[in-house]
Amino acid sequence: SILNPFAKCRLFRNLPKNAGALLTLSYFLSLTKNQTSLSDVAIIVENATYLVDKQGLSVIDVVISALSKAGYDKPGSQKVYIQSTNSSVLLKFKEKTSYELVYKIDETVGDAANATVEDIKSFASSVVVNKDSVIPNNNQFLTTYTNIVPKLKIANLLVFVETFSSEFVSPAWDFFADEIVEINTYIEGAQIDGIITNFPKIVDRYRRNKCLGLGDNKPTYMEPVQPGGIFGLITKELFPPVEAM
Repeated sequence: SILNPFAKCRLFRNLPKNAGALLTLSYFLSLTKNQTSLSDVAIIVENATYLVDKQGLSVIDVVISALSKAGYDKPGSQKVYIQSTNSSVLLKFKEKTSYELVYKIDETVGDAANATVEDIKSFASSVVVNKDSVIPNNNQFLTTYTNIVPKLKIANLLVFVETFSSEFVSPAWDFFADEIVEINTYIEGAQIDGIITNFPKIVDRYRRNKCLGLGDNKPTYMEPVQPGGIFGLITKELFPPVEAM
């Protein structure tokens, strides 16, 4: 579930600590508007067609109206990112606003045709992909870097990766259960532009890490992990019979 994504590993989050009420969009925007530590605000818009056809609710107009009432359409406001898996939704926002548009690819992709990338550029300036799209794994052992990040970045699209979690079973074995090493590998190794996490405090800890500014003098534990480094050490005796042949 969304509250316990690693329940199958017998890892349960502290639900009472997260207890609270659902926020309306307008209330959420009033909270973020006054936070000087926040430079950007992201809003995810999904199921817009269903809401219009079945519920009579134009979610696009509702979001635009809420942002305007909160003052996000005025100069000097925090940057607003609108994310969706639906290109038609992003095109509607492009027609009516000047917010940053983010297209989420909701499947694992290791590459993209040039024509596809150009099509994405027509309605978005950023792309969200999952972690396996950037560095796939075999039974939680990293294998290699894919072409998706350089393919998108050469087209001047920003690349964000999701979802980074704090539970020790979330990262691949190559990261030795260290979320800082995992984040650093995607940022420094894969050269992505940003990450999406459900534990912002860990990302802030990484951002403040003084080792990042040491250049060639930074310690080895702040070097990106090399995908395939551990997988290549596995001997044939440890493979399943079919793969060992």
